[in-house]
Amino acid sequence: MRLTRLVVQDVRVIRSVALELHGQLNVLVGGNGAGKSSLLEAVHLLGTGRSFRTREIEKVVRAGAQELSVFGEGVDPRGTFRRVGVTKGMAGARIRLDGEDVRGVASIARVIPLAVFGPESLEVVEGAPERRRALVDWALFHVEQGYGEGLQRYRRAVRQRNALLRASPMRREARIWEEELVQEGERLDRWRTAYIGNLAPRLSTLLSDLWPRSSQVHYRRGWASGMTLQEALERSWEADRARGWTGPGAHAADLIFRIGDRQARDVLSRGERKIFVAATLLAHVAYIRDRCGNAPIILADDIPSELDEGGQRWFLERLRLTGSQIFATALQPEFFSLPPSVDHKMFHVERGVVRNLL
Repeated sequence: MRLTRLVVQDVRVIRSVALELHGQLNVLVGGNGAGKSSLLEAVHLLGTGRSFRTREIEKVVRAGAQELSVFGEGVDPRGTFRRVGVTKGMAGARIRLDGEDVRGVASIARVIPLAVFGPESLEVVEGAPERRRALVDWALFHVEQGYGEGLQRYRRAVRQRNALLRASPMRREARIWEEELVQEGERLDRWRTAYIGNLAPRLSTLLSDLWPRSSQVHYRRGWASGMTLQEALERSWEADRARGWTGPGAHAADLIFRIGDRQARDVLSRGERKIFVAATLLAHVAYIRDRCGNAPIILADDIPSELDEGGQRWFLERLRLTGSQIFATALQPEFFSLPPSVDHKMFHVERGVVRNLL
């Protein structure tokens, strides 16, 4: 879905803003703390029901307000007019899609798929495996029918098995949840393996434009190769019982990024890591676009601080080739020295007030 209109109320420094948006490129410029990132955060709330900066909603609601609200209108790839609204506050949350209340965020996430590039994105290379798994799960949620539901069933089975591990020493009782855990875990693994096989050459091709070193991404599934997940659970029973939680499984999967024969985090400079993350984002977006025909909205926060001049040009050029609707921020409009052929809208943001420049 491409957003044509965005209405934001009481999100951080923003009291009330209504914007008519461009279908391809929307540029937000202004000083630090002006509210540029808050507008990106509002779009993220609209597509996921949560902030990309914090899980604590009280930090996102404007000081003095009781709740925030974000409303968006747009057209999906089939030409259908859609309306999405999210209201959140201390009293709870409400999500509306096309005038109807919906439960959970899955419905709006499918309507407004998102990809974020910003300061937090380096966690893809530097952070814990959870961050990399989330990247894979996000993509597969959008392209594989039933992936999200299967992931929920798998997580429930792991939680129940963990509870039994702590409550009972009997092996037969822990097996109660293992059938579902194994079935869903191995299915997730097949989806993830196929996805990484598709992602790896895309990432390598993107990075070949910038450096001659070979770039690879490998999938580590979360249990030993050469055995089924059921066999891995049997072998780890005593260790699992001693620690009170399940060791092997899809919840222990990870992505391994390599440059040559070394892990990317050990060989890349901070600037090169930013380029690597940007290329990973672009590869994910291209995969979803090619599989679904619906390119995710891209939120690119403060590109100049994340990339050097050469990396900025490389990223901006490839962003425009994705076919995505883009929301990008920078301190100065001069950063986006766009040729006349690139149609876009530019907004100036200052103290939560937004003014249309173009």
